[in-house]
Parts: sequence; structure tokens; C-alpha cells
Amino acid sequence: PLRNSKIATATTLADLFVRQRYEVPMVAEWFEKRNGEGLLIIFDGWDELSEQLRQSSLAASIICKEKLDQCSVIVTSRSYASSSLLEIMSNLSRHVQVIGFSKEEISTVIIQTLQKDTKLAQELIDKKRKDNKNYKPFTTTQSSKDSQLAVKLINDLEVRNDVQSLCYVPLVCSMVILVYCKEGGHLPTTLTQLYQNFILQTIRRHVKRHDINPHTLGSLSSLPSQLAKPLQEMCQLAYTNLANTRMTFSSHQLQSLSEAVKEDYLGLMTRFTDYDEEKYQFVHLSIQEFLAAWWIAKHEKKREEVFKDHFDDDHFRMCLRFVAGLTHLNMRAINSILIYN
Repeated sequence: PLRNSKIATATTLADLFVRQRYEVPMVAEWFEKRNGEGLLIIFDGWDELSEQLRQSSLAASIICKEKLDQCSVIVTSRSYASSSLLEIMSNLSRHVQVIGFSKEEISTVIIQTLQKDTKLAQELIDKKRKDNKNYKPFTTTQSSKDSQLAVKLINDLEVRNDVQSLCYVPLVCSMVILVYCKEGGHLPTTLTQLYQNFILQTIRRHVKRHDINPHTLGSLSSLPSQLAKPLQEMCQLAYTNLANTRMTFSSHQLQSLSEAVKEDYLGLMTRFTDYDEEKYQFVHLSIQEFLAAWWIAKHEKKREEVFKDHFDDDHFRMCLRFVAGLTHLNMRAINSILIYN
């Protein structure tokens, strides 16, 4: 994973081995003598590399065949950063774009998520396919509330094509289902609202362990101080580290988050072991991007300068979309900021 700083800044093949065993130097040397013949390297997350490392890292050298030119390489990237990847790959053999869920698969996921009875779920899936072939509206005779909710959500998405088009991304699809259920069968209007609601629902689930009634949490802007302070700390962490293209954190790097640590990061971070060291990261990169946007929108005094400084930065592309959504900036206002500056 290129979000791992040790992988991103590796200088030798041996550095790329996740498990550092005593055989690693010998294995690495064996492959190096053969210029990587018989070796497959998978680099995950090209878009998470800084611009400098995209030009001068070991990963970049291997990808563009300057080193280990006989090895096979697979690189994953968000679509917006793939152009910079294609620029350095002179002998690309295959370019695969993973679209995500199809329209039919979105319906299937909704049904299987909401209807836990596998028999009823399969009946609904079969009915949906049959209705599609006959160009009929999707209905059900099942009395189950879960089945009826699934049918309602699928039909609502047919009307709201803007939200349906976001659901091809598995994470977003699951967020839409969760928010739809918690918001009484109402779809969010924008992607920004979807993330706001999802993070609020995550915090509500987190506080169930405490003496706080989750139903009293109306919005992210009106959290009680014992939750607002941890959220503020995490938003600042998200912003400063997105600017430095850092997506994983050690326990030492999180020591300053005194309030967030007490609240177990509000359920918005996950921990894992890396090189026998405990590391942390946000549950998804887009969550870090949204929290960074929240910091810019709510706490950054020179918001326009941030917009201007990062407008052409791939790593801030999604974040700035969220900023525009949170501050209600339209393209005319954004263009005026850039022209004025």
C-alpha cells in the first residue's frame, strides 16, 4: 500500500517486503540479479503518493521500468490520478477501469442489506429482474416492512438519478442505505449531505455506549462540547495531514488528540498492525477528505486562500468539492476567487 510511508519512501526491493524476515535480503537480491523476472509487484493507491514521490520514488522507477524491468506490475489508483500514471508508463499492457456496482447490483445490495430473510430477499431480487424485463414499476406483495422499505428506496433512486449515480461506489451505496433508514425514508440532496449524515450516524452509534441519548444529536454543528472537541481535533488532523499526503498515523502522532483519544476517535478511525507497530487511519480516505473540508469550512479564516492554493492539487480534489458543498459555493464564486487571487 503506497499510503504506507515506509513503502512510499522505500529505496530498495527489500524495503517493499511487509514482513521483514531474515530471508528477505537474500530473496530481494535473487530477484534483483534477474531484473525482477518472475516477480509480481502490486502497488495499491498511486493517487495517495505526493507529486514528488510520483516522480522520484522506487515505486515510480519500477512502474516505468527503470528498475526491475522484467517484473510484472499492477497499480491501482483513483481515476483522477490515472493520467499522471499513464504519463510514465510507456509500455502499458492493459488499462482496466473498475466501474463498481451496476444498476441491477445496486438494487440487489439494497435488498440483501435491508431484508435479512434470504428467501424473501431472493424473491424480491427475482421480482425486480422480471419487472425490469417487462418494463414494469417495481412493487411487492410481501408484508415485511424491510421488503417494503427496500422497494421504496429502489424506486426513490429511480427518480433521484443524481443519488443513484453515486451508488456505484460500494461505500457510498452502503452510506445511502444507512442514512435512508435512519432519516425515515428520505434521500440526501447532495453528496455533502450524505457524508454529514453518515458521520453523524457513526457518532450516534458510538455514543450509545455512554450516557448520551443519540437522538439528541441533531447535527454535526450542534454536538455537545464533549463530542464537538474530539470532532474538531480529528478535523484538524485530517486537514493538516491531507495537505502533507499522510493517511496513516502512529500512536505517537495522535498523542495531541487528547479529547479524541478519550472518545475512541468517535468511531471514525480504525487501527491495524504494520511492521509490528500499531497504526491508525480513517475508516475511508473520503472520510478524511470530508473532515478536512469541515475544518476548512468551519475553522479556517483564510478559506479562499486554501481554495486557491490547493485547487490544482489532486489530493484535495474531493475535499474542495466538500468545501463547496458546506459553504454553498457555486462555480461562479469559485472562479471569482481564483481570478481575484
